[in-house]
Amino acid sequence: MYVQKSNRHYQLLDVIGFADIIPDSGLVSKVISALADELEMKTIGRVRISEDKNGSYYMQLIRESHMFVYVSNNGLIIFSILSCRYFDQRKTTAYVKSGLKIR
Repeated sequence: MYVQKSNRHYQLLDVIGFADIIPDSGLVSKVISALADELEMKTIGRVRISEDKNGSYYMQLIRESHMFVYVSNNGLIIFSILSCRYFDQRKTTAYVKSGLKIR
C-alpha cells in the first residue's frame, strides 16, 4: 500500500493498493460510509456508483470535501480524500485518473 500526501490544498490524501479479490459495490459503499462515520465527517446523500469498461467509481460527498474510490477490473484500488474542487463525478474521476496517469 502506498500513501501520498499532496502538497496541493485541494487533494488531501491518496491511498493506492492492489486487491487479489475485487470487492463488490456493497462492500466498498459500506467501507466508505464507515470511514466517514469514524472520521466524523458529515456526509451529503448516498455513495454514488458508476462503472465503465475499466472499473467502478465510487464517490461520497462530504461537507467541504469528498471521498473518491476507484476499483479497476485488474485489482488496482485508489482511495482519495479531496476538498470541494469538483462536485461533478465525471470531473472528479477525470482529475484523479489524470493525476495518476490512468486511462
